[in-house]
Amino acid sequence: MSWQGSFAAEIRAFKSIAEFGVFASQPGTQVACHFDVQYRQNADPYSGVKKDKITLITFLRIDVAGMAQGCVFVLNGQSYSLNVIDDEDEISVSYVVL
Repeated sequence: MSWQGSFAAEIRAFKSIAEFGVFASQPGTQVACHFDVQYRQNADPYSGVKKDKITLITFLRIDVAGMAQGCVFVLNGQSYSLNVIDDEDEISVSYVVL
């Protein structure tokens, strides 16, 4: 199987389980995303280990090409500001949101 076919299969799989929202700057365009809340341990020498709650939204790379950090994404009536990139690969980009 070619790389092109592999990417197409991954994109179809992403979209098949995605939620759809819009960027505030492009209200008519539906964008597929995965919304996730994670808890990460943060070790502090004075207060010990604590868990930080981090909200992530992952998009297909092609859907966020040219989007700047700080853009507002609206999902299920809630607005989220895309803060910083948490992770990215050939297919997707994950943002930490506020």
